[in-house]
Amino acid sequence: MDNAVARAAAIVVFAGIAACGADPITLPVTPSPVTSSPGPAFVPPPTYRLDMGILTINMPCSGCLVEITSGPGAGLSLTTARGGQAAFGIPEPGGVVTVRASKDNYRPTTTTLTVNGSSNIGELSLQPNAPLVDLVGARSVEVRADAACANGLPAEFRVRTYPVSLVKENPNIFRAQPPHEGFSRFVMQVFALVEEVWFAIDNWEPEGPGIIEPLPNGTTLQIDLWSWEVPVSNPDSISTPIGGTISICDASNKCTAVCRSNTHQLTLTRR
Repeated sequence: MDNAVARAAAIVVFAGIAACGADPITLPVTPSPVTSSPGPAFVPPPTYRLDMGILTINMPCSGCLVEITSGPGAGLSLTTARGGQAAFGIPEPGGVVTVRASKDNYRPTTTTLTVNGSSNIGELSLQPNAPLVDLVGARSVEVRADAACANGLPAEFRVRTYPVSLVKENPNIFRAQPPHEGFSRFVMQVFALVEEVWFAIDNWEPEGPGIIEPLPNGTTLQIDLWSWEVPVSNPDSISTPIGGTISICDASNKCTAVCRSNTHQLTLTRR
């Protein structure tokens, strides 16, 4: 059978099938993809922020354990870093939470607060359960500028030593009194805790340097320094890096040499 005859036979067969009522033959069709409607987006439940400021006496507490002991968020805890801040996420509003703060050598203390909004603030102050560092008496204060400032400050002003007397003016605050009145300003305070001290050589009212020392050429040496907490193992000799500015300024208070650093050095020794 040649090709023409074969094609004719095929046509006859298909025609016969159709005439007998058989289903027509169709090519397969690819089904359309089925798309499902997206479900609702997941919305995490809101949390309500609780910020606590933790103090040891009147200074920010580093190393205080802060715990939520009851109420929403019970069981949460953290240890404070520098600055004494503790921040918690509370799972529901309207509840009363109890917060406890503690540290070795201090009496634990608690407070209760109502979480009534997205941001809530509280404060706790721990009182000492051991003697504070005692610094009363004759001392010598050495201020040594960061060596990186060697090109900015003359050599004779990069290290200054001042004899002072430390006098207690509050239960844990000592003020340094210079031996004479040869300063335009001399404000230095030491904040004493159980095993730590903080140094401040600055003047808050008005804001400015704590030490202004007149120099023979009519300029002034101005020192403005502040430390974080300094561990004390021997109260007769305390040394620490300290941050701030040491400057030489002219009569119009324009500073011609400024050494700003976080690694100046302060040393306090008993005389």
